[in-house]
Order: sequence, then structure tokens, then C-alpha cells
Amino acid sequence: MSVVGTSPGSADTMRETIRHSSYYPGKGSEWEQLTGYLQKYTNLVTGWQFRYFVLNWENGELEYFVTEPQGRSQKPRGVIALAGAMISPSEDDSYAFSVMAVNGEQFRLRAKDAKERQHWVSRLQGCAQHYTEAIGLLNPPPVTHDTSLVPSPMRRHRRLPVEGRGSTPDTKPQTLPCSIPGLVNNSHFERLETLRQVTRMLIHVGKRQRDLARALSELPSSRSPVICLDSDLLILKASAAATLACLHDCLGALRTGSAWNSSLSTTRFPGRLWLKEHGEEYTFSLPSAYARSILTVPWVELGGKVSISCASSGYSASITFHTKPFYGGKLHRVNAEVKHVASTTVVCRAQGEWNGMLEFAYNNNTTKTIDTSTLPVTRKRVRPLCNQRPFESRRLWQNVTNALRADDVEKATEQKHKLEQRQRLEERQRLETNTTYVPKYFVEEGDGWVYHKPLWKPT
Repeated sequence: MSVVGTSPGSADTMRETIRHSSYYPGKGSEWEQLTGYLQKYTNLVTGWQFRYFVLNWENGELEYFVTEPQGRSQKPRGVIALAGAMISPSEDDSYAFSVMAVNGEQFRLRAKDAKERQHWVSRLQGCAQHYTEAIGLLNPPPVTHDTSLVPSPMRRHRRLPVEGRGSTPDTKPQTLPCSIPGLVNNSHFERLETLRQVTRMLIHVGKRQRDLARALSELPSSRSPVICLDSDLLILKASAAATLACLHDCLGALRTGSAWNSSLSTTRFPGRLWLKEHGEEYTFSLPSAYARSILTVPWVELGGKVSISCASSGYSASITFHTKPFYGGKLHRVNAEVKHVASTTVVCRAQGEWNGMLEFAYNNNTTKTIDTSTLPVTRKRVRPLCNQRPFESRRLWQNVTNALRADDVEKATEQKHKLEQRQRLEERQRLETNTTYVPKYFVEEGDGWVYHKPLWKPT
């Protein structure tokens, strides 16, 4: 069993002290254990694996087991102490988040959906904040303190690399802004730019905090070494983590405004397909695309679960796109299952390769094989650029596309910046004149947008 973040002795001492202090609130709804299966990233070989996690509020720890424990006597496979830990949702994956201990060790986790991720992140952050604040309350800083963390024989090592191992220290001072004037400005875009600057600053400060913790743990030994369990260092790490957590909470509160969400948040709406010859409408989702070997010969594969449903026929399908393991396995594997919704009867199963041979097995013991590579391809019909209107996407972005095809990334970035600046200026002018933007080809329907003249609607 591995314990991440602190030693067993110091962790037990801290927990006992908190339990016997007035700061410990006792049992409550928010102190109940949170349990459930999450995906944990193990290594490049095994990738993501399901593990059973337990949030132990009483001990301030996140434990995980290979399977759900059958009794209290079963020991966890791993434990991470949440005191001073940082819980960070992933910006690239809406289901993933990470838990980093004060010593730099990290758990990369993934929930089944965004709602479950938010639930775990909120509970973990609450537990981490409680134990982090408890450390500060139970270990107040001394009245007098030497300005150096180490005795004189080690003061030659005071300049710690904070940009990574073996890098030169950055002598340029980094300060956090004390005030954010853009937040009280009436300009919509100045507020957004200010929030972006704060986000970048928090990411930078978080990296500095992790580098500082790593540098302290790598100090050379001497007659009076500085170790990661030193009380002053624990207070330093906990205070830094608590400060960053507070700043992230403030930034999250600012982000909840409609101005931020309307510009930067993206929502994945389900697709809709109408078959006129059958009079059926299908609602479906799409798999995720993964770019592999980006440093050598890039290639793309599909992964994830996809659902297809039709209300008029009463059938639904669940499709799983399997990604290739690091060692062995095949590419582009897919499994599917078709059910009758009312009776929950499986009428068909399919397996094979989504871009090759697919075998279908029906419940009447018949089978069918389809070679998708031989199916006819219906290509998109696009007008030449010279016949397109100025705001059609291919013509609007043609300079960016041509620059990327010529491997001129700088020019592509410049052209992209020009388009974005023009759109920001137009939006600012609409706000100043209180003008509403009216789309030309799409209308809002429910939570999404649809084409104003779909083929299935009579003209």
C-alpha cells in the first residue's frame, strides 16, 4: 500500500489533534463518506482502469481499492492525504480531474460524466480545504523566525530552481494584481480579457508552487537537513495551497457570469438525422477523436461510447469505440448492441472494425457481414470560393487554411487574430448600440440551434 502526501506518523498525529480540537465539527451530512468507481490513469501500458474510491472525511484521505471492499479489514491499494492537496478539473476533458498531494504526487481520475466529476471535485476540495486550514490553526507561525530555512552551512543553496530541474532561477519578480479594474468596467470584452489574465496568472502561480515543493524536497543533505516533514515547510505548503484554492474559488465565482459563459464555454449538442423515406428521426452522439504519435507520424483513432435512438421506431443502439492499448490489440475496434426500448430485448449485436469488416448477429440466429470500405461514399457538395458569400466559413477562413497548408504557423496565427479582433469589434459595437445579432441560417430551438430550412420541414 502506498501513502501519498505525508508519512503515517505525522498524518496520524495531525488527525488526532484535529479530532480533539474545537475545529473538528464532528459528523454531518457533508462529512459522510463518498464512494464509487472512477477511472484512474495508471501508466502508458495499462492506461485508464476502473478503481473503487472512498473519500474518508474522518481521516482526510482519498483511498482506492481494486474492487469494492467487502469489509472494513480490507486495506486500500493506495491512499493520498488531502491536507494541502490541490484538486484541479481538467480543461481538456470535461470528465477528468486530478488530485495532487503537497509532495507533488498526483492521481489522474476520470468520472462517468461532468455532473459526477463536479460532485467529486466539490467534496474533495471541501475536505482538502478543511484539513489545510486546520494545519494553519493548529500550527501558528512562531513570533520570531530566522529568515533562512536552513543553517549557515547550507545557505549557499538558497537560490532554488523554480522553473524545473536544472533550470536557472527566474530573477524577474512575479506579482499578483491587487485589484482588477476591468471587472468594474462596463466593457464586456475588457472583463473577459481580465479573467483570462487572472486564469493565466493562477496557472503560473500553481506551477511555481509545485516547483517550490519539488525543490525543497531535493535540497542536498547536511548536518541539519531540511526534510519535507518539517513543521514550517508543512505550513508553507499548506498556506500556498490554501491561497491558490481561494483564488481559484474567486475566479470560479467570476466565471459564472453570463458574459464569460457566452464567449468561452462550449456545449456538445446531440446530432439529429432525418430519414425521409422512412419518416424516422434519429438522435445520436459522436465518439471522441484521439491524436496519437504527434511527435512522429500522427494518426487519429475514435474512442468512447455512442448512443443512437429513434422514438418513432422504439429502438436504441449503444456503440462502444475501443482505443488501441499501448501493447498489442487491434485498431478501430467497435462493439454495438441494438435494443427494443419497450421490452429491453436485444435484437442485434455487432462487432468488428468501424472502417472495415463488421459482423452483425441477430436474435433469430442469423448473421450478416458488411465491409464498410466498399460502401459508396457521398461526398460533400461545396461551391467554389469565388461563388461563396463573404461570411461563409471556407471563404472567411481561407487565409488561415492556406497558411496552415503552407506550414506557416505564424501567418496562420496572424490571420486568425485578425478575424477574432474584427468579431470582437463588431460585438462591442452591437453592445454599445444595443443591437441584437440576428443569425442568417440558424434559429434557436430548445438548448441548441437548427438550420432554418431543414429538408424534413415543408417549405
